[in-house]
Amino acid sequence: MIVSGAVVVATVVAARLLLRGSPSTFRAYVAVVLVLFATAGGHVAVVVGTLHDGFGETGAVVQGLGWVAVLQLAYVFPDGRFVPRWSGWLTVAWAVVLGAGIIVAAAGLATDAYQGIESVAVLVLVGTCLYAQVHRYRKVSGSAERRQARGVLIVIGVWFAFGAILIATPLQDLQREATTQGLLAHLAVELATAAIWVSFPLAITVSLLNHSTFVLAQLGRRLAGAIPGDDVAPMLVRSIGEALGDGRVALTMTGSPGVVAEYGRAPARRRDVLRVPIAYDDAPLGELEVATSRRITDRDRQQIDDVTQQAAVALRAAALTNELRRARERLVATREEERRRLHRDLHDGLGPTMASLSQRLQLAERFLDGDPEQARRLLDGCSEQTKAAIADLRRVVYALRPPALDELGLAGAIEEACRRFGTPDGLRIEVAADGLPSLPAGVEVAAYRIATEAVTNVARHAEATTCRVTISLDGRDLAVSVVDDGSGVPTGTSGGGLATMRERAEELGGSLSVTANRPRGTAVSARLPIGSMDDVDHE
Repeated sequence: MIVSGAVVVATVVAARLLLRGSPSTFRAYVAVVLVLFATAGGHVAVVVGTLHDGFGETGAVVQGLGWVAVLQLAYVFPDGRFVPRWSGWLTVAWAVVLGAGIIVAAAGLATDAYQGIESVAVLVLVGTCLYAQVHRYRKVSGSAERRQARGVLIVIGVWFAFGAILIATPLQDLQREATTQGLLAHLAVELATAAIWVSFPLAITVSLLNHSTFVLAQLGRRLAGAIPGDDVAPMLVRSIGEALGDGRVALTMTGSPGVVAEYGRAPARRRDVLRVPIAYDDAPLGELEVATSRRITDRDRQQIDDVTQQAAVALRAAALTNELRRARERLVATREEERRRLHRDLHDGLGPTMASLSQRLQLAERFLDGDPEQARRLLDGCSEQTKAAIADLRRVVYALRPPALDELGLAGAIEEACRRFGTPDGLRIEVAADGLPSLPAGVEVAAYRIATEAVTNVARHAEATTCRVTISLDGRDLAVSVVDDGSGVPTGTSGGGLATMRERAEELGGSLSVTANRPRGTAVSARLPIGSMDDVDHE
């Protein structure tokens, strides 16, 4: 009676905790199985059958159903999936064995031969239950699922070990003796049996209630390690979805259209929706939305908030990796476009010019003795053609790197370029770029191109009277600023010139912004990383 009462009380409490903690189809199923376990392990059906003669056979059926339900739980515990997949068919085998036993018992055909066959069939099916759990634990489960199932497997192991002790030692015979030692042995066996049987439903309940903690803890450990950037978002939503066991989890990222990762299905009837903003260093990264058909507890909210804070670092790293990849792609595309342009200029421009020049010189050589005047005219044409070729060559060289940068330095080259636009009675341009160090070639060219493009825009479109170009060091960045007092840039402007300047800055890992200047005009500001300045000397 001690064992039966303890099992019934513990199982009912465990089933109630399951239904309160996080209602789902699988947990409801487990709660039903635990109630059936109470009828079997607590011998409720036998007691009722003893008290009511007409309930004897029904009680035996209910008790058998309870044991079958508990054993079949091995195929789906702890996540509700049949593992191996073919184990789902074994539930049919259990139903056949149970149904055959009921029919044979009702018909009075339970011969010794049948009972032997039934015992072998039950032992085989129990063996499949053990195989299913071993296979799941070794081949399928991750560390979180193994940790989740470990408590239940330990209880089952203790259960078998205790049974083996009773069989292999005289303890079972001793407890039947009508002596003081027999009474104490019987009491010890009853208490140990009650403790083991009570531990089984409680271990299952604790395992399922702590599943979300296990899953999210595993996610936190994985996020602390090195994982591919593209796996962070799917891993985050999948882990939270599996932890909750219900509803839909979706992640949106700042700057990315639509949902970047999602898990599960939106429930037909939403009971609770949780939106968790994700940020890194106060910079918004995105938002996590959790929609479930159950109530999200304060513990769920705290766990989700903790794991999203951990994920923010990995998501930021993934975003930076993607930005770096896109920057590299742009750099490769720009380099190939530059090569294509250079090939076109040389092949379509200088190539034909030089070929024509060679032909003219050969023709002039033929006329030197017979027709000197014609030879002179041909040589005059060659002279003009040579000048044009030199001009084309200078244009190609200038496109690669302005010669003025090597001749005058960055400040002098910008001042020279600005003289084309400044007039005494019109636009007045000031250039402030003193004390600059020796800069990397890429940074120097980018600063020159950005500054001259910005000044060109001012001269052509701004109707300004003054324009100030400032180039200075700001920590490890070169700051380029072009400010005018013109009509300003219309909202939403993104012309080719601005796009080109922004691309030049981003290729170096920098940034460019265009803002309104107060009280009027426009300010173009660029920041270009120049790396370590430890070994750079100032001019």
